[in-house]
Amino acid sequence: MFARLTMIASGATQAARKGRFPTDEAPEPSALDRAGAIASSLRRADRVWT
Repeated sequence: MFARLTMIASGATQAARKGRFPTDEAPEPSALDRAGAIASSLRRADRVWT
């Protein structure tokens, strides 16, 4: 049986960069660009744990 574990962290926000607890702020544009860049390399997930 083959298992693959892919860990994905949330994108950077201004609050996170300043060491504060984030509110409902949007990720920084660079974080969105990086997420879009790796999206095509991720395979279909059979199971997802959050």
